Formats: sequence, C-alpha cells, structure tokens
Amino acid sequence: MEEHKSGKDKPRIIRSDFVTSAYDLDGIPVGCLPEVAFVGRSNVGKSSLLNALCGRKSLAITAKRPGRTQALNFFKVEFACGESRALAHFVDLPGFGYAKVSKSLRNQWSEFLVTYLGKSRQLEIVMILVDARRGPEEEELWIRELCGDKRCLALITKADKLKQAEIGLMANRVREELCLGRESVFSVASLPGKRKGTERVIESIYQRISGREEFPEDELDEDITEEL
Repeated sequence: MEEHKSGKDKPRIIRSDFVTSAYDLDGIPVGCLPEVAFVGRSNVGKSSLLNALCGRKSLAITAKRPGRTQALNFFKVEFACGESRALAHFVDLPGFGYAKVSKSLRNQWSEFLVTYLGKSRQLEIVMILVDARRGPEEEELWIRELCGDKRCLALITKADKLKQAEIGLMANRVREELCLGRESVFSVASLPGKRKGTERVIESIYQRISGREEFPEDELDEDITEEL
C-alpha cells in the first residue's frame, strides 16, 4: 500500500491501494470497512477524481475511451487526522451513458448496481458525479432515487470548465433536482494544476466514516447473499 504525505491539520488520505474487481456480488470483499461508492457517466471523470483524492497518478486507470470500467473496483484507503486513523473502501462503479458494451451486459450491470446500491450494509456514502457542463439528467436522478435514504453527496466535476457564477447556478440546480442539502453538494476539479475542492470532499467523507459503528467481519448481509 502506497503512502502519501500531506498537511497534518486536516483529514487526509495517507495510504491507498487497489484491492479487487468484483464482477458479481460474490466478488465483493467480505469485512467491516465502510464503503464509499463513486458513480456517474462514463466520461464524468471518476478515475481522475479518485486519483486526485488519493494523491496518486494512476491508482484508478483513466481511459481515452469512455466506459472501460466494467466492474466494481475496490480501493482500500487510510485517512489520518492528527493521531486518529480511519479505513474505508472506495468503490469505482461502472460508468453509464457511453459504455460500448452489449445490451445484455449493460442490463447485467444495471441489475448488479441496483442490488449493490440498494442492499449493501457496508455502503456508507454514495458519491453521485455530475458533469458541470451537463447537469443532472435522467440517469443521475435514477441513481439518487435508487439510493433512498442512504447518505448521498453530489460532486460537480470539471468545475474548471465553468465560471464561478455558473458553478453557483449549477450547484443550486443539483441541490434542487437531486433533493440534497447545501452541505451535500461540492464542485471539484481533478486535473493537475487546476485541482480544487478535493480537500472538502475528503473532510466530508472522513467525518462520516470516522464515527461509524463497525460490523464484525464475519457478519454478512443476508439480503444480498440470498439474491446471488
């Protein structure tokens, strides 16, 4: 697991590593770590955001052709805040909208995601990524509805493509259409030299998972295993 250096006065990610790719529910890691899922369109910048949050160049592989993530990719991350530590799994979900795959595989992914997002007991936060130039559309609204009462944050990606006033208008639109509070919507830019907003996202995640009650590692979600 690679270690990263940063400031000591705020929550930060100090270690990160790829764990596994899950192509079905059998492949999801068994354990008690809280999961933070990242979901959005295939070209919304999920991989770039994961790399920016973790301070890595290629933890999550960015592809020239959208739609290359074809599994639930799990990354183990360690947070530090002063002397405190917290562990979590970041989960990179298959993108939607542009993936060039068969209809049958796309339907299989959809069923997989519905079960995972709706049933996983370890899933603590769902990060819904929204392209700053498009705003929330039918798919993002579907994901938000699917999550029900699970904790959701909306991340407006590619914020460097808009003027500050435009970002404010987009944030208001996202809050209204996804039914989220002001503290649940962030604007981020992930490219080197233009990066912004990632520290606030890390802080929000840490605040949520650091006080989470852990489940024993051998305690499985019966609702999920019954649907295999």
